[in-house]
Amino acid sequence: MSTPSEFPCQSESDTFIKLATHFIHNKGARLTQPRKDIISVLATTSSPLSPYDIVTRSPHSPLDAVTVYRTLALLETGGLVHRVRGSAKYIRCHYGCQDAQTPSHSMVECVDCGKVRELPIPPRVDGVVAPVGFRILGHDLLFKGRCYECESP
Repeated sequence: MSTPSEFPCQSESDTFIKLATHFIHNKGARLTQPRKDIISVLATTSSPLSPYDIVTRSPHSPLDAVTVYRTLALLETGGLVHRVRGSAKYIRCHYGCQDAQTPSHSMVECVDCGKVRELPIPPRVDGVVAPVGFRILGHDLLFKGRCYECESP
């Protein structure tokens, strides 16, 4: 059963749809009905979704899995969705990463129920020294924890 916090408010959904639509147009890609469906599914939940979850939640069936993967990859390049590290799930960006100069993403995952939330501010990594031959461009961090619902007796 879904919790109320799983669903974003209408203005967040509308903003995501507008940003994703604008991004796809600016990339010169076509905004097909399957892509609209994928964007709509991502806009209506704050929980991480696998490509299969997106296929099954689409209002217009059937969605082609290849289209879902390609659309997720396209949206990821624009910082509109993030892949949850260690899983095959994606979560829509809640903090405007499409405007960021450095691709840094931080999330926390509940070890009991699997709920994932994006952290609003990336943790400081100023003291990290890159190995020889590397220049650090960004980071993807996944913290493990326990959400309040699972922590409560």
